[in-house]
Amino acid sequence: NGILYYCGFQVLAPQIFWAPASAVAEDRKSMLESWSTRLQGLLEEKGLSFNPLDCFDEGFPVEG
Repeated sequence: NGILYYCGFQVLAPQIFWAPASAVAEDRKSMLESWSTRLQGLLEEKGLSFNPLDCFDEGFPVEG
């Protein structure tokens, strides 16, 4: 979340397909249809939420 949030990005849930290269044609077609459906509504998806940095310890001390 840190660098992506700083750059203005929203992180969306991943879409994972396991071993599409070894899946039967019908399963690959289903995967592509699922991906196509998701892409059509991608702009309306709500981003994942992450704990803000102030919920964590201070981390490593900065010398200076």
